[in-house]
Amino acid sequence: MQLIMSQEDLERVLSVCLRCIPSKPSMPQLAGILFRKEGDKLTATATDLDVQVTVQLPRVNLEEEGELWLPAKETFDLVRRLPEDSPVELRQAGSNQVLLSYPGGEARLTGMDPREFPLMEQSAEEVLEFPGEGLLDALRCVLYAAAADDLRPVFTGVEFSFTPGAPLTLAATDGHRLAVFRPGEEPKPESRVVPAQHLKEVLVLGRLLGGDPREVRLGRTTASFYWEEVELQSRLIEGKFPDWQQALPKDPPATSLTSTVGALLSCLERARVIARASASGVPAVFLVKEGEGVRLEARSEAGEFREHVDGWAEGEDLTLAFNADYLMEALRVLDREAEVLVFLYGPMAPATITSAGRPEYLALVLPLRLV
Repeated sequence: MQLIMSQEDLERVLSVCLRCIPSKPSMPQLAGILFRKEGDKLTATATDLDVQVTVQLPRVNLEEEGELWLPAKETFDLVRRLPEDSPVELRQAGSNQVLLSYPGGEARLTGMDPREFPLMEQSAEEVLEFPGEGLLDALRCVLYAAAADDLRPVFTGVEFSFTPGAPLTLAATDGHRLAVFRPGEEPKPESRVVPAQHLKEVLVLGRLLGGDPREVRLGRTTASFYWEEVELQSRLIEGKFPDWQQALPKDPPATSLTSTVGALLSCLERARVIARASASGVPAVFLVKEGEGVRLEARSEAGEFREHVDGWAEGEDLTLAFNADYLMEALRVLDREAEVLVFLYGPMAPATITSAGRPEYLALVLPLRLV
């Protein structure tokens, strides 16, 4: 295969593909990008066998059909250092070399047989299609709550639950907190769990490509996200996601706090300065409700902290301890100027965080059990 592209277009394609190149490939083929002619389209594909991105190449002068494997990092590092108006030619130069040439120079890169590239298979399973509008916003509201470790794999994903014809509901939990984005109240009898790490790449691609994917496709084993020229495909996580709806409080709150996101978040950030020095390693802060006022307290080897939170409170007086980081992450997805409602249901029940300006969003945070 031989193809010619502008430096600008090739750099953009390579930068997208690099999102799926593993830092430590399990096999050498995964360190590269496969260019190939498919019907009337020329595509570039990269994969780590769990997530795969395919880019349709724009404005390409394709001299012949075929396939070409390029080492991803070296090709990108060369191309991004070329003048933007340079035409770049890529072609096979023998069985294990690729020639990258441009005005005034060339580089011979070690290649591989493109037939050995391990593409993720497109399954013939039933696939459900959903509009992608608003997906990036929904992901930003829930991804922080997914677990970072894989001791319980299903907790490292985001549940996409759905009813045919209704908007997707997204939920993530690590067992200590829950974040939900639900555009409607309809029951969601079906769901799929997509790895949170792959959904972070959806967010990155959204920034690179300028917006939401136009379509989301959910199959039994894979999920795919489509922009005009880019597809990201992810394997799903097997296993049943926790029934988070059972964790939602059924009774009225015992205590409620109303404030602004900015006021509460700023106070938490100051309290955390003291709380982070705790011997336990957990930045515990105390939410204390007395009368119509609420204050935050923190104690550690670094000293003591106490501050009144702007706002007002109703209900029973009580004192609860929380991981400051969990509260802050739940607040940071909201507009700082927005009004925030914190409902408390008792010493062992999770607190809920909502905002009238973002009715689709709900966060639950379990209080700490301090000895």
